[in-house]
Amino acid sequence: MSLSFSDTDRPARLAKRPSSSFLQTNFIQQPLPAGSTTGASVKQAGALGLGQRASTGIGTFNSFWVYVIPLFGAYIADTRWGRFKTVCVAVGIALLGHVLLVISAVPGVINHPNGSLACFIIAIIIMGVGTGGFKANVSPLVAEQYKRTKLFIGYTKKGERVIVDPMLTTSRIYMYFYLFVNVGSLIGQISMAYSEKYVGFWLAYTLPTVIFMLAPIVLYFGRNMYVRSPPQGSVLGKSFRIWRLAAHGRWSWSPVKTWRNLNAPDFWENVKPSRFTGESRPSWMTFDDEWVDEVKRGFKACSVFMWFPIYWLTYNQLNNNLVSQAATMVTNGVPNDVLSNLDPFALIIFIPIVDKFIYPGLRPWSTTSSRKAPPSAAPPIPSLIEHSSQYQFSGSGGLRLTHERWNCKPNGRRTPPYPVRQSRDMEET
Repeated sequence: MSLSFSDTDRPARLAKRPSSSFLQTNFIQQPLPAGSTTGASVKQAGALGLGQRASTGIGTFNSFWVYVIPLFGAYIADTRWGRFKTVCVAVGIALLGHVLLVISAVPGVINHPNGSLACFIIAIIIMGVGTGGFKANVSPLVAEQYKRTKLFIGYTKKGERVIVDPMLTTSRIYMYFYLFVNVGSLIGQISMAYSEKYVGFWLAYTLPTVIFMLAPIVLYFGRNMYVRSPPQGSVLGKSFRIWRLAAHGRWSWSPVKTWRNLNAPDFWENVKPSRFTGESRPSWMTFDDEWVDEVKRGFKACSVFMWFPIYWLTYNQLNNNLVSQAATMVTNGVPNDVLSNLDPFALIIFIPIVDKFIYPGLRPWSTTSSRKAPPSAAPPIPSLIEHSSQYQFSGSGGLRLTHERWNCKPNGRRTPPYPVRQSRDMEET
């Protein structure tokens, strides 16, 4: 058993929160405008009037919830249902949460703060369960659609002989899907913000619900188009078991000593299967020494997440404190919660720049730089798109990036004009 691409890129795919979360600040914090039955007001939209502390607390819980549940969604998919079934079930659960969210804001319910708040809390909990099952599996499902794993030799329309890197292919698929995710996010959030201010929260919550209803339809009619992999077990449980076994006896009341013990050179060496005899080896240790080395690299790579709290400390201000501050300022008809659109707007600008200029500029300096680009999400029609990032042979025998193309014939193969000599790590198109 080994850690696959789908297992290792999972943390990067959890970085997108539900599109309606930015509306929660006004809905929870601001009071229902006088004479309004929908929460809409040209001056300031609101509903429950619970204050900034409550809105920040509920919003923080929502963020925590939608980032914890994907761990369970991934585990269920890997051990029980498979990714496609888990995504389908998660979409159904999330759709139920969306419907309850709309109910919490309809006239007649929104006028009763206690009932509306109860319905709202139940809605975000159910939506979090659905979102967790969906987030953790949609990108690995897409990764399964692209089956190539080795560099292969191909030809451009001009007859140039090139090498196609599947890792660049996968990375760019995710990058451009993330671009379109943020295009939809920008359009959706702006329309929701203005609907909240001039019509009411019920319309602001109905818009994403109606769009989300398309997801079950797409999944149903595309059910035979997806490549599905059966559940093969989760590496998460065994990874923590092997870490717990390695950490046994290394804890101390002294934090410095504990740190040194957990980072000792022999920390992972002592738990490799080759160190155990037949009787002393645990029954769950069904892997080899190489698998332990992969787990070691995985835990070491997780150190990058130590910087995430600093990032989220600032990023979360877009959805709570900055929205609350904007409500006290002169906005001249612009919704105060439109500030959260700065995030997708910036990404729409920078993703093409990074893809067209920054990454190509860095690749000549390191042939592995493209492999470090973290994928963020998945394309909506993976079975129709196969993108190939190509390297061309240079006169000196080296490789350089030439251009990138979209190929809408996933199974199409071109016959080379002349025989090609290939290495063991390449395959011929």
